[in-house]
This record gives sequence, structure tokens and C-alpha cells, in this order.
Amino acid sequence: MAQSSGKGGQLLLLLVLLGMLGGVGTWNYRRNVAAEDRVPRPYRGYSDADLDKLAAAYQMEIDALRKQVERHGGRTTARDRAFAGDQIREFERVQRVSGAARELGYRVTERETSLAALEQEKALRAGEGDATRVFLRRLFTYRP
Repeated sequence: MAQSSGKGGQLLLLLVLLGMLGGVGTWNYRRNVAAEDRVPRPYRGYSDADLDKLAAAYQMEIDALRKQVERHGGRTTARDRAFAGDQIREFERVQRVSGAARELGYRVTERETSLAALEQEKALRAGEGDATRVFLRRLFTYRP
């Protein structure tokens, strides 16, 4: 009879240890998920297929904008005008043309930044691996 109570005590100890291990694992998993959620990832909710489509659309838009920039040409120069009114109109024209060129440059940069963020999201997903690997990493990784 003493042997059966010893085995029962060992079983109880094993169950308590497993319960504690499960509790610590759950706490660590939730802590890691919360830490991941604090990292800004604007494209986290998109599927891989949607990311690919969006990246392709951004790349097409960047290519089109770059063609516009090339067509627009380089530096804008002012033409000599004799009268004050003509000089003012020429100044306004140069300002308009230069502003349009800057706006195109801003749009290209904005799209390139968005495309880079998409590529970064795709790289992060590729590094994560499958769902089982993500689960195990969250469960067993401890980051202070």
C-alpha cells in the first residue's frame, strides 16, 4: 500500500509540474504576441497574394511616374523677358513647372517607401516560417 501512495504522489507532482509548465508557457506566449503587436507592421493583415498584387501595382505606378519625370526633363530655366509683366508671368511659369517636378519626385519617393515596406513585410513573413514554427517560437522564446 505504501508503494501505491508513492506512485500517486509522484503522479500528483508530475501533474502540478505540467500545470506550472503550461501556465508559464501560456504567459510567455501571450507576452511574445503582445511584444510582436507593438512593432508597427501596417501590412500584417494582408494575405501573401494581396501583398504581391499591391507590390506589383506600386511598381507599375513607380515606373509610370519615373517616365513622367524623364519626360518632364531636368532643370527648368527662365527665358529673358523685357517687360515687368512678362517677367512676372515667366517667374510664375517656372515656379509652376518646378513645383510639378517636385511633386512628381515626392510621389515617386512615397511609392518607393510603400513598396519597401511591402518588401520588408514579405521578408519578415519568409523568416517566420510555417504556423507551427511561429507557435513554438512564441512559446519558448524568452526576451527580457
